[in-house]
Amino acid sequence: MLMAGSAAIGITTHLRGGHAIDARLEQYEHCERMRVASHSGDYILAELALSAADQERGLRDRDALAADGGMVFIFPEPVLPDFWMNGVAFPLDLIFVAPGGAVLEVHRSARPGSVDLITPSGPIIAAVETAPGRFADLSPGTQLGFDCAEGERSPT
Repeated sequence: MLMAGSAAIGITTHLRGGHAIDARLEQYEHCERMRVASHSGDYILAELALSAADQERGLRDRDALAADGGMVFIFPEPVLPDFWMNGVAFPLDLIFVAPGGAVLEVHRSARPGSVDLITPSGPIIAAVETAPGRFADLSPGTQLGFDCAEGERSPT
C-alpha cells in the first residue's frame, strides 16, 4: 500500500511478454488488469492502482493474494514514494521500476501488518506488489514487460 507519491515517462521498448512501462496514465485507464512479465516469461495478472485513492488502499483489507496476482502502481512522473504493509494480511515482494523501465530494486517478503516504511533507493515510475518469490529471477537492471490483460486467464 502506498503512503505517498506520484511518477513516470514514456517508453516504447518491446520486451518478451510486453512493453516497457509507459507512464502516460491515460493509456491504462481502460485496462481491467495488467499482465506483468519477466524476461524468463513468468508473469502475473495484476490489478492497476492509478488513482491516489487506489494507491493508498493498495491490497489492504484482503484475506489473500492469488499466486499469480498482484497490483501495479503507475505514477505520472518519477517519485520517491513510501510504502507500508499496514492492513495487509499477507507478505509481498515489492518491485520498484526506475525511469527507463528497468527494475531498480526488489524488496522481498515485506511483513504483513508492518508500519515500517519501505522506500525505494531512487525515483521510480512504477511499483509492482506480488506474492513472495513469484519473480525470483529479478535483479536490478532487469526489464519487465507490461500489457493490458483483458479476458486473459491465469497461467496456473
